[in-house]
Amino acid sequence: MQNPSFNSLNSSVQIARILLLAQAMRASEIVAEAASHHNACGGGAMAAAVMAAHTARARSGLLIDYKTSYDVVPEGEFRMAVGYAGMLFLAAEENLP
Repeated sequence: MQNPSFNSLNSSVQIARILLLAQAMRASEIVAEAASHHNACGGGAMAAAVMAAHTARARSGLLIDYKTSYDVVPEGEFRMAVGYAGMLFLAAEENLP
């Protein structure tokens, strides 16, 4: 049996990978990432949001918050938690340092 902290770290790396794709506006890679690594249940919706933002002239995403359902209500097993990300899409002239 693996160490729970290893599983948590592994999950964090996988979650970070899909969020980085959204921040980089790489919509075409999001669905495949979600399917192969099971790190988002809404990969299609996430890719559509990134593509819509790109169509509206956004050039990057800024992660403003990330929480899991376990962060809000710590009941049951963490492995059953789902994550929620808040992302702001910015046009080139709005990029923040």
